[in-house]
Amino acid sequence: MHEIVRNHSFAVSSLLHRLDRPDEIADMLSDLYPGTPGINLVPPWPSTEHASQASKMRDVALDRGLPAAMLITQAKSGSISVAQVLSHGFHLPAVVYALSVGRVIAPWALDLSRGGGSYVTHLNPTPKNVALLAASGIRHVMVHVRDPRGQLLSLLHHFSKYGTGNPAEEAKWQRMSFDEKFEMLAADALPLQVEWIRGWLGAREALNVSFTTYEQFARNPEAFVDLLVARYGGDTRFFDRDAALGRRAEIDYHFRKGKADSWKDELNATQIQRINAAIPGGFWREFGWTP
Repeated sequence: MHEIVRNHSFAVSSLLHRLDRPDEIADMLSDLYPGTPGINLVPPWPSTEHASQASKMRDVALDRGLPAAMLITQAKSGSISVAQVLSHGFHLPAVVYALSVGRVIAPWALDLSRGGGSYVTHLNPTPKNVALLAASGIRHVMVHVRDPRGQLLSLLHHFSKYGTGNPAEEAKWQRMSFDEKFEMLAADALPLQVEWIRGWLGAREALNVSFTTYEQFARNPEAFVDLLVARYGGDTRFFDRDAALGRRAEIDYHFRKGKADSWKDELNATQIQRINAAIPGGFWREFGWTP
């Protein structure tokens, strides 16, 4: 399970989605938890030494009264860089609460609710997941989103560079032109991303959910850090700002341009209008995006 979390989350997420079995696997892991307490505390490397360090790090964070950092990000919204603001800034270990994007694991979420840990996912806002988070006692869910025009463009470049994660479609994707790739993502991925945002907006009926945007982060990282730290609510005496904003080659290699509106230069007017037409009117007001 730790190997999946570290290195194969996307592949496993895709597999479970195609097999339509995330609930089955999640329920199995829930049943196994009493026999393996702490399995959701995932050290960065698979060694006894690193496992011990992660355990000690959490003990310190709990002693400091640091709450759980429940950060859920939209794909291609600067997730890793945003996540490190809290995880590195407050020295929080990874405490996993869900099986990739598919399903919250109830006892894992309950454990995270004690505090002293963080973990970023692209969790789907299904009714089941929202209900499980509410039942776990998680006090605050921070959701990070991106303007769909920039998100779709970043997704296109990501798949072109790193692959789609679907070997059966990979050769076809690599032969496609930029415009053909755009059309495929506009038809398939864009509606899913719009519904993902809509789902987390709706989750506010059951959870304390707040939102940040990639545009806030890209335009003023320092102010974004202040906002995220304030939302998190941890004791700022324990906040390491240099660690929160530091760039690391091992985690920032997916960082492409880091601009908030590069889509204006790379998409044509017809493509921009196609995405605009798919964005619900409330999104413009909620997130400060402009047509």
